[in-house]
This record gives sequence, C-alpha cells and structure tokens, in this order.
Amino acid sequence: ATNMTNFSVQDSSSVSLGGNGGGLMLGYGKAWGKVYLGLEGSADLSGSSGQRTVTLLNGVNSRSSLTSRKDFALTLAVRGGFLMEGSTLIYLKGGVLSSQYRFASSLTSDANGVCVRSGASRRLSHFMIGAGLERTVEMPPGMPEMRIGAEVEHILSSSVRLPARNATFQGTTDFSPEGTIVNVRLVFPF
Repeated sequence: ATNMTNFSVQDSSSVSLGGNGGGLMLGYGKAWGKVYLGLEGSADLSGSSGQRTVTLLNGVNSRSSLTSRKDFALTLAVRGGFLMEGSTLIYLKGGVLSSQYRFASSLTSDANGVCVRSGASRRLSHFMIGAGLERTVEMPPGMPEMRIGAEVEHILSSSVRLPARNATFQGTTDFSPEGTIVNVRLVFPF
C-alpha cells in the first residue's frame, strides 16, 4: 500500500517572461481607397523565459518554484486598417497563435519532507488581438520599397495542467500563459 501525503498548497504566482525573439511574416493585403484588409502568417523563434520562487507560510514552510519558457510560435491573423496620408497605415488585427512552451514546477515542504517536481513541453493555442502602425520609408531610386512599423499584440489566456507526483505526494500544477508582446516590423512588399 502506498501512503500518500495529504496537504494542499495554493499559490497563484505570476511568472513574467522576458527576452528577445525574431521571425518571418508572409502576408497579402489590399487597399480599397483608404480601407486596408490583409491576411498574414508568421513564424517566430523566442528566447523568452522566466522563473519565480515563493515561500508559502500556510502552517508549514513550503517553497514553490515555477519556470516557463516560450520556444517558438506560429500565427495566422487578419489585419484591417485605415490608410492615412497615403503612406501610413493604422490597423487592428486578430488571429490564432500556436506556441510551444516548456513548463517546470517544484514544491518543497519542510513539514513533511515532500519534494516534488513536474515538467513538460506543450503546444498551446491562443487567440490574439492587437493594433499597430506602419509607414512607408522613402528609399533611394532603384531600391525596393520598405515599410517600418510597430505593433502590440495581447495573447489571451490558455491553460495546461501538469501532474506533479512522487512516491508520497500527488498533485497538479496549472499554467495559464497570457501576455503582451511588442513587435517591430520591417516589411518588404513584393
């Protein structure tokens, strides 16, 4: 018979991911007068990661550690906007984002010697909304057209539950990635 430890630790820590990334975007867009509509897909590599350790005093001295890393993402989005003064586009976008994450958690309790770890890689799908501004850059004659822009994307929460267990403890760790990303865009129309 296995003797399972019966205690609960509730911790809703936030782990901020930080780091840089880059990617490629391919899309199609068309303007009808001053109204713009486009469809784009992108692939991004990311070095974003974060960790948080919390000491919980809930009758026992417990430490909880959460680590998250985002490796890459694929996005499919629709952009709709308005052309201002012919060379500046202000737009809203929305779409689906599929991201590859690596999650890890650990829990240590001094009261009963529990030490348990969990970890896994998971692909999560999220909805994404955003807004941006893009402007055509004046280039010397003979050089291809280039546009530069910036956008903010907000990734809506999606969750994953990972088992956390050892010989005397069984539990789960829930991760719900959500966040805001700022992108700088260089666009070369062809």
